[in-house]
Amino acid sequence: MQEYKSQNDITDKAVGEFITKVCEQIRWKKAHSSISEELLNHIEDQKEAFVRRGQKEEEAEKNAILQMGDAVAVGQQLDRTHRPKPDWGVFILVFLCILVSVALRYFISLNNGEDGAPAIGYFYSYLKVLPFGMVAMIGMYFADYSLIGKYPKVLYGAALAVTLLLFNFAPQLNYVYIHVFYCAVLLIPLYAGFVYSQRGKGYLGLVYCGAVGVISCIVFEWGPSIVSVWMFSISGAVILTAGIKKDWFQVRKKYALGLVWGPVLFVIMAPFILCFRRFKCMFSTEGDEYGYSYVLKMIREFLSNSKLLGRGDLPSFITQENFDVVNGRGIEGVLPSWQNDYCLTYMIHKFGWFTAVMVIALVVFLLIRLYKIVNKQSSQLGYIVALGVAMTIVSQCIIFLFANLGICGWHSHPLPLISPGDISLIVNMGLMGLILSVYRNNSIVRDRIIQIKSVENFKGSNVEQHSLQLGKWQLTIRKL
Repeated sequence: MQEYKSQNDITDKAVGEFITKVCEQIRWKKAHSSISEELLNHIEDQKEAFVRRGQKEEEAEKNAILQMGDAVAVGQQLDRTHRPKPDWGVFILVFLCILVSVALRYFISLNNGEDGAPAIGYFYSYLKVLPFGMVAMIGMYFADYSLIGKYPKVLYGAALAVTLLLFNFAPQLNYVYIHVFYCAVLLIPLYAGFVYSQRGKGYLGLVYCGAVGVISCIVFEWGPSIVSVWMFSISGAVILTAGIKKDWFQVRKKYALGLVWGPVLFVIMAPFILCFRRFKCMFSTEGDEYGYSYVLKMIREFLSNSKLLGRGDLPSFITQENFDVVNGRGIEGVLPSWQNDYCLTYMIHKFGWFTAVMVIALVVFLLIRLYKIVNKQSSQLGYIVALGVAMTIVSQCIIFLFANLGICGWHSHPLPLISPGDISLIVNMGLMGLILSVYRNNSIVRDRIIQIKSVENFKGSNVEQHSLQLGKWQLTIRKL
């Protein structure tokens, strides 16, 4: 154990020895830095108090250390309160989602071969990808997520550059580059770190965040992936709204919210205004544009003929003459991407609404748990990064459910952790590891202190205070 040296270059051996002995009792090495800093500040405050009472500096310092108590006892108490805290509830929910995904992949493989024959290789290929997802989750869980706050511009710029580079190599599906959606998913938590870095910079910082968001949306539109643009725009606006509500930018909140949500609403409504006839088909199957909405029409027909339990009836437009319904390949022979993007529609028609409701309930429980993790964060960086991760999961769930329940006819994407999809599994397992890392390190991550004065009332800074009882003394942490 090396002796602790503070940022102020401690020269007094007694203070250094006390802090070193305290840290020797604390097994979580990552907590040493923050605890040492707080102990030093507390000793200095108490020393100044004794000096004001007339004691000499050396005597005051000695008494300040004595009043902290026994270093071993203090360290043991801090060791009990400063330990990694895994959220076992989320781990269990992720495990259940993976079990559902494995079962779904197996049943799909039974009908995914030629002429409805089993394709066990389709199931085995998923089992080969699953370890990579586990590695991504574990790796992010033990990673230092505070790097997102330390190097936000570098990380975000690198990720956006990779997105642009992949346009030269990534495959396309229906004229859309596949990588764009997942790059947008990964960029949202990094964007949260970028917003965090602009605290205290006023309207200039807010406009800077908006400009970065606009550039990102232009890249996604180059995909072209309008769903990615909408997902990133709304998630980014929610992140900025959280920062504005916490008074990070020192601006008038009403004006700032208008500055954020005005362009976002324009981005959402512009496609409907400029291409009304085409985007109308996202919700309507009637009219001359029926050719654009045939998938939506098909999904609604299959859902309307589904049952509570068991296999549903075939829609009236499916006949022996125009579709291959031999060997039970009704929906498999008609609905595109039934194995991945529309697997919930497949489950409802194949096994009944009850099975789908159970899957949706599992996803809802996971989302509720993520929401609780976000609200439990005492660090502003942890809060905003967790919010960014939660928004990516929520956005993907909404996109998937709207498409699979026949609400909207946009191109669907896999349901996180459940739908078959190799890239989706690895990306979302990594995101789950990231938010669990935020929860795990909640007690040791410290925000960079900046002076933030509220514009609503010019009465100083908004201070967040946390206290820890050490015997008869109270250790106080103040964060802006």
